[in-house]
Amino acid sequence: GANAYVVDTSVSGTSANPIKWIGYNTTRNDNPTGANRPAWDANSVASSDVLRIDNMDNYFYNIIFKNAADDGITDITGGSDRSSWYNCRFTNNGDDGASSAELWYFINCEFDLNGGDGISETLNTRDLVIVNCYIHNNTSMGIRMTQANIDIKNTVIESNGATGCSISNGATSGALNANNCVAYNNTGASSDGFSISTTSTVAMPSNIINCSSVSNGQYAFNNVQTTSKFLVFDYNNYFGHTTELNNITAGANDTGDTDPLFTDPANGDFTLQSGSPCLATGFPQAMPGATGDYQWNIGVDQDDNTAAGTGGGASFFTMGD
Repeated sequence: GANAYVVDTSVSGTSANPIKWIGYNTTRNDNPTGANRPAWDANSVASSDVLRIDNMDNYFYNIIFKNAADDGITDITGGSDRSSWYNCRFTNNGDDGASSAELWYFINCEFDLNGGDGISETLNTRDLVIVNCYIHNNTSMGIRMTQANIDIKNTVIESNGATGCSISNGATSGALNANNCVAYNNTGASSDGFSISTTSTVAMPSNIINCSSVSNGQYAFNNVQTTSKFLVFDYNNYFGHTTELNNITAGANDTGDTDPLFTDPANGDFTLQSGSPCLATGFPQAMPGATGDYQWNIGVDQDDNTAAGTGGGASFFTMGD
């Protein structure tokens, strides 16, 4: 008897001419944020997904996917390709926020309060791209990848019930490319901030640069199989674990086991306080034509390279938008 919005897409776009689903508040193209975005609400109807997708090149903007009994969005057969989500939220779904991605892109999205993983890719063999996202308070993992590679940038993964970001693939894939990310307070005795478990020794080596992993249940960074190779593991921060690195050699430019001095992580503020060891200690930037030395901060906060003070100001993104 409940009204469930369950969208089953049936038409493919192309990379040059994708199909676009654009949410707005009161005026077309007003680009709403927060609660002003329209919600596709499955009303917890049994076995419901909010969105089931099985085709090519659908792009979604400014939409909340919520209250499904199963997944917020799911790839029905593993046949969808190059779908993208911008400024969307996946919340309070019974299982995963997003399930079985096939070369999917998530930009400025939030995944929270889902009964499974925030993002789970367990079916397909194409890569997953996550940029400027906030993945938090999900019952299981923040990100789970079992078939391909992950490219994740400027993203916070915190307070999930299992490992923050896990990749566990075979011999021909399984690279984790993480830049300027934070894994914080992902709980459970065997939960890591970032975990790589793959038998790949040469294909797609991982790069972890400018990342901070703090107060997770087990390791900050965990190379489970010992065979995984790193092209670069450097300029990282880790703190609050009995053992910080497992089967990973510390980078020459890591901060070591030091508190990053987040401003108020319990309330989602991962800006850096004045005196943080992560200020201006990240990977050096190359700026053609510019004079001087420039370096990233370690983590998501790139507001100030000298002193963030109270932690105010702009970061790469505003979490929850």
